[in-house]
Parts: sequence; C-alpha cells; structure tokens
Amino acid sequence: MKTSTRLEIVATIIALVIFAYYSGKVIGKAIYYLVN
Repeated sequence: MKTSTRLEIVATIIALVIFAYYSGKVIGKAIYYLVN
C-alpha cells in the first residue's frame, strides 16, 4: 500500500510539473506576442 501510494504521489507531481511547464510556455508565448 505504501509503495503504491508513493508511486501515485510521484506520478501526480510529475504530471503537475509537465502541465506547469507546457502552460508556462504557452503563457510566455502569449506575453511575448502581446509585448511585441
């Protein structure tokens, strides 16, 4: 149980990091186009 719960937590953190990375790239592009 502990190992499976730990794996779920790690998978969730990785998914959040990937989502934040891609959304950050999209927001960065939007700001870049708005500034220019």
